[in-house]
Amino acid sequence: MSHTYEVYVDILELNGASQADSAMMTERYEVLADTRQGADTLARTKAKTDHPSGVEFDIRVTRTIH
Repeated sequence: MSHTYEVYVDILELNGASQADSAMMTERYEVLADTRQGADTLARTKAKTDHPSGVEFDIRVTRTIH
């Protein structure tokens, strides 16, 4: 049975050659998945699509919404 999970993804994005050009941000996603591991994978895929220059993705599945 699928559930909607709330997932936060911390993203480190490099915008240039130096660390001074990097940015950290957090995105919130609601994903429909069968398991927490599936929610992790879907959120990581969405974050990588939304932030193609991201180099680190820290995934936190926080709760089941439905």
